[in-house]
Parts: sequence; structure tokens; C-alpha cells
Amino acid sequence: PHLITSTAFGVLFPLLWLFASVAIEQSIRKVAPARLTSFVRMFDRRVASEPCGLAILRGALLGLALLGADTFLVWVGTNRLGMWLDSGAHIGMQNEWLASAWSIVWTAVVALLQTLGFGFFLIPFLVYLAPRLVRHNWLAALLAAALAAASDLHVGMAAVQPAHWMVVLLFLGYLVLVWAFTRYDLLTLLAALFTFGFWWQNYRMLVMHEPTGALQEWIGFAVWGVVVLAAAAIALQSSLRAAQRRLAPVFE
Repeated sequence: PHLITSTAFGVLFPLLWLFASVAIEQSIRKVAPARLTSFVRMFDRRVASEPCGLAILRGALLGLALLGADTFLVWVGTNRLGMWLDSGAHIGMQNEWLASAWSIVWTAVVALLQTLGFGFFLIPFLVYLAPRLVRHNWLAALLAAALAAASDLHVGMAAVQPAHWMVVLLFLGYLVLVWAFTRYDLLTLLAALFTFGFWWQNYRMLVMHEPTGALQEWIGFAVWGVVVLAAAAIALQSSLRAAQRRLAPVFE
């Protein structure tokens, strides 16, 4: 039975992802085709173009800012407002991670799945739906964030109890993510979500493994840093070339 269940899941999940991704892509193209431009470039020969690099760099910085804001709000809430940490969110799949010889792979894969789920499905769908319920753009953004918060789906944001405080903090976090998508593009949103999810989980694993060695977690952060630096170099390549041309006569 376990083999049959695993096989069925392995077949059905990719099919579900395929059909759902086509539907979501068509929805995004209808409501905001320009927001797909940098994401589409990731899959052709223009992957090293400035829009892609800028979106990844911008999203990574936004994800770090969101992580800092969420951490601060959780700290204030647990120390001043009577909140407490949500044990379910903080325990999660810790047994599998801690027992695995490649915990960093678990961290990266789960962060990637969360990024695709929330960034490619939930937020674009709600941003597409909200303007059909309210007229003004700012009301649509608030409604999309509120619906996302009410879904109780998150990548580690607002890992607190009681539930009403969690929803409030989720609303603030999703409002930032909705703004990132509507103001910039899909790739910026995906980079922000992955950065948040990866850093949130990988730091916890680093703290847990520190007594016996946390080399994998440090390598994970280093790889993330290299990718962001590469994105920054791609985003700023025109400015870097201009600076190189100005400095060339000095060294001749």
C-alpha cells in the first residue's frame, strides 16, 4: 500500500503542478503580463540579463528585510503583548531534518516548494481575484493580503499564538509580499519568499547543529550569498562596464 500511495503521489503531483501552473500563468498574463517578463527570461538565453539579476537582488534584500521585521514583531509580541511561539511551526519536520545526513537539502527543497506554492499560486491568484471584488487598487491589495492571512498558510512568518495575533502578523507580512508582486514582478516575489523561507529554517538548523558542527548550514548561507552577489553583478553590469571604461585610462 505504501508503494502504491507513493507511486500515485509521484505521478499525480507533477500532473497537478503542470496543469495548475499553466492556469496560473495564463491568469498572470491576463492581469499583469509585464510581471512575468523577468521570470520567463530565467528559462532562455537571457537569464544573465539585467532585469533577472535586478529582480533576484531586489527580492533577496526584500526577503531579508521581511525576515528582520517578522523577527522583531515576534520578539515584541512574545515579550510585550502576551504572545507565545507556535510550537507546531517551530517543530515542523525537525525529526526528518535532524536525522538526515543532508539536512541542508531538506531545507532548500522545502523552501523551494513553499516559494513555488505561495509565490506562483497563492499570491498571484489572490492579486488576480481581489480587483474583481473591490474597485480601488489599494483596497484590492489589502483584500489580497487579508485573504492570504486568513488562509493560515505561511513560510514561517508569524509563528506565534494565539491565532488572532498570528493572523495580524501574517497580514502585515503578506501585505509586503503583495506589494512586491504588484510593484515589481513575479521573480522579485519568488526571490523574497525563498530568501525568507530558507533563512528562517536554515538559521534554526544552524543553532541546533552548532554544538556538533553546522558546516552544511554555513555552506548553505555561503551558496545563497554567492548567488545574490552574482545577481548583483548581473544587475549592475552596465554600471560596472561604464566604471571600467572610465578607470581604464588611469592604469594605462
